[in-house]
Amino acid sequence: NIIVGGSFDATANFNPSGTAYNLSSAGLSDAYLAKYSPAGAMLWAFKVGSSSDETIYHLALAPNGNIYTSGTYYSNPLDLNPAAATNNISKLGFYNAFVAGYTANGSYVSGFGLGFDEPLLSPVITVNPATGNVYAAIGLHDTLRLTNLSGGTYILPQNPSDICVL
Repeated sequence: NIIVGGSFDATANFNPSGTAYNLSSAGLSDAYLAKYSPAGAMLWAFKVGSSSDETIYHLALAPNGNIYTSGTYYSNPLDLNPAAATNNISKLGFYNAFVAGYTANGSYVSGFGLGFDEPLLSPVITVNPATGNVYAAIGLHDTLRLTNLSGGTYILPQNPSDICVL
């Protein structure tokens, strides 16, 4: 299968053949994740986003078929769950990034947010193929604020040019 993620503005058709499957952004741009068969047929697609900019920059696939994403967001809050349930993460700084996981069928698994007051790049993510453990790495140039969906917030002090592995 083919997994793609990124961002789009306004309205985009995610079905390359057949009936249009349009998604409309809720704000400036929304992040999307889509899955296609090896022949290019759309299996599913969804967006996450609200009034500002959200983008998926990195994808990693787990041995069990789960899909992990990382990206940036400027909305407050950002709902990472494309289903009717709400799984919000809050802005933690002026610049914010997220890591989120979804099943092979596109259902939300979990996610968390990261925040900085200085510009940041989206965390790079990978999955250990032997264990299925997910790792995210990001360079630190400012104080890093982390949050999880149960409301906990963790702060890592500034150490210029450090790398944080989550």
